Amino acid sequence: MGKFRIRSPYFSGEGRWVKANFHVHPEPASGDTGYTANWIIKEYIKAGYDVVSLTGCGGKYSCGNSGDEKNDVYNITLIPGFEKKVHIPVIVLNSIKTENNEEEGPEKNKNDNGKERKAENRWQEENKFLGNINEKNLHELQEFIDIQNRNRGLVFFAQPISLSGFHEKLELLKNLDGYVGIEILNGNIAFGCSSAIYKEQGLEHSGKQHSEKFGECCHPCIETALWDSLLDNGKRIWGFGNDGMQKWSEFGSVFNLVKMRGRGPSISPGGVANALVKGSFAVSTGVRLKDIKVDQDENIISLIVDNKFEYKTYIAYGKERRILKTCCTKEDVFTYIPEGDEGYVRMQVIFESGKTLLTQPFFIE
Repeated sequence: MGKFRIRSPYFSGEGRWVKANFHVHPEPASGDTGYTANWIIKEYIKAGYDVVSLTGCGGKYSCGNSGDEKNDVYNITLIPGFEKKVHIPVIVLNSIKTENNEEEGPEKNKNDNGKERKAENRWQEENKFLGNINEKNLHELQEFIDIQNRNRGLVFFAQPISLSGFHEKLELLKNLDGYVGIEILNGNIAFGCSSAIYKEQGLEHSGKQHSEKFGECCHPCIETALWDSLLDNGKRIWGFGNDGMQKWSEFGSVFNLVKMRGRGPSISPGGVANALVKGSFAVSTGVRLKDIKVDQDENIISLIVDNKFEYKTYIAYGKERRILKTCCTKEDVFTYIPEGDEGYVRMQVIFESGKTLLTQPFFIE
């Protein structure tokens, strides 16, 4: 291969890794546990989180700052956000939307052609797009994403296989633009491969059916297979991981490790949003990082974890879900040297204890 460049999503040089969750239900859908927003925030602080977004399911959450809760709330960065359950659940972060999700400003009642919008809020119906996808609701979903982007919102799709089939979702996401990624791990669907989903898709956890439908890959995870398929189709999107907590057993099961630029003590919502747009984060179920970096002179991608005593399996994946390199070792550093034809490289480490971490893709150009 000729000359090529590794395009890294991660901020280079000194930085600070922060622990974050961007999909939280303060009051679970079942409504029988009585979790409050302030109580949940205090629990995330105890668990070492630096950033949380209370997205809920169509709810709008605020946190009281009275009494002994004030200091706790100020010890964590809260990202405004909400969830809308359309054909795929949509998470919007860093939102500056109004109560009914219309655009702010003097032009809020006009569309792109300057014509008056209808008075009713087309996004009020919670399950509006749960039917079959068609050209009309695809256009409306794209319009919704565009509105969020104009208002500096950041859009990703949660649990993308939770409501219908793999190929249907692949076609939908291939035809949408302006979203930054999809959820590849979620606490209430462990690693995206619960038995219920596999039964729905006509798959087994391993074996011939999985290989025939999604191609050869060593992890039976539908969400990561969907992510890889979108990357193969030219979508430069990132993978998110959140506990999506609706019951206590899911708390802290999956989180994001976001690399912020510099080592300053403050963490602003805007700084977090910038890191997410860039792709400067990884998804973890308990693995902690020292760094992820690229040596452009030597063309070396390095994943450095904070653990030298556990056996771990490292894997580098490329386009079409090729396994480029794998090894089992106690070493805390895994490197890959691209040859130039990979399309992209993403890495995963699996500890003997079962913990795992996935990086974002490094695009080979």
